[in-house]
Formats: sequence, C-alpha cells, structure tokens
Amino acid sequence: MQTKEKTVYSGIEELVAIDRSMPRYNSFIAETITRSLKPGTRPVDFGAGIGTLSDLIVAKTGIKPTCVEVDPTCRQVLQSKGYRTFDNIADAGKFDFVFSSNVLEHIENDQEILKLIFNSLEKDGRIVLYLPAFQILFSKLDASVGHYRRYDKKALVTKLTNAGFEVEEVSYADCLGFFISLIFRFFGYSSDKGLASPGRLETYDKYIFPVSKGIDSLGIKHFFGKNIFVRAKKS
Repeated sequence: MQTKEKTVYSGIEELVAIDRSMPRYNSFIAETITRSLKPGTRPVDFGAGIGTLSDLIVAKTGIKPTCVEVDPTCRQVLQSKGYRTFDNIADAGKFDFVFSSNVLEHIENDQEILKLIFNSLEKDGRIVLYLPAFQILFSKLDASVGHYRRYDKKALVTKLTNAGFEVEEVSYADCLGFFISLIFRFFGYSSDKGLASPGRLETYDKYIFPVSKGIDSLGIKHFFGKNIFVRAKKS
C-alpha cells in the first residue's frame, strides 16, 4: 500500500503486464477519457503509473498530460518518456481536467483526495474516474494489491458531491467481467499466481472484453459491470 511514508508500489510488474497484454482494455479507458477532453485542455493523469493511459491520450489527441505519481520508480519511467511529473497534485498547480484509472481504491482516505483534486481544478474543470465496482466482488486479489474498497454509483456520487463536484455522467463497464470477477472471488485467485498470466490477460482482452463492451452498449452499463466510470464538474 502506498502512503506518504511508503511510496513504493509493489505491483509495478502487473502494470507492465496490463500495459503489454491488454491494448483493447486500455484503449477503451483512454477513449472514455478523451470523449471529455477538449482542445486546449490541460490534463493531469492522477496516479499515472508507467504512463499507459497518458501514452494513449497523446497518441489520440496530441495533448500531453502532466503526471502525478507517488512511486519513484514509476516517475523515472514517466520522466524518461518526457512527462512533467509530480508526487503530489497540490504541487502541480491549477488544471482544468483530471483523470484517474484504478487508483482511488488504493487510497485509504479517498474523500480527502477528492477534495484535494477539487481544489486543484479551475472553475468548470472536470474529473473523470474509472474504478473497480461493487464491493461484492472484493476478493483476495483486491486485498493483495492494496485495495481498500470497490465502488457503486450511490457511494461514488455521494463522495464526489461531498467534495464539491456536480456529477454529470456515471455508468458501469465490462458486464461479463462482473461475472468472471465473481467466480474469481470464490474460486480463482491464488496469491502464488499473482494477478494473472500474460496469456490469460491477452485472451480476456482479445475475446471476452470486446463482447462485454458490445453488451454494455445495449444498456447493461446502467445496471452493473466490473468497473464504474464517472465524470464530474467543478461548478
């Protein structure tokens, strides 16, 4: 678990595996973010990791985010790619767009962080979050990678509203992943095997996720999924 005192993220190998083995999944998240990214926007990638999403956003839009990342090894990777980096968003100045994928669940006091992001945004600035959904899916895997929680619509909207945001859009993603995660919770995770083999990640990315995304588009995303997406505004 990363804290102000302990900044090393033990799952960097998993970041690399997801970066290399799940291009469709990563591209979907990046597309979800860029739908709200207007020309001239100054974005921040909060919890940037090794820059997987920032790289895709640069490729799709030509806009280069500022990266906030507490892990020093990840920051070195980001700097080698030419990103401006900070270990604390409060030191990065004012911005008009913040995005974050699968980060907030690692932070014990997520309400405090949401307020910090709110204070770092200009008026009418926006935040886009992509997070693990539904506490019923919380498994040994979540615990092993340092997750404190998973989110549902009501809890996430309440936290954003309490931080001062006006929620504009919220939906779930990856409906098939919900059922796979449910099975995984009870039968599929071994601490000896880690997150998953690159082969399993590639199979999920190539065959299962595209079908799941198609089913989501039929309206299932309004009811459940493995992940949750939200966009909110500092009004």
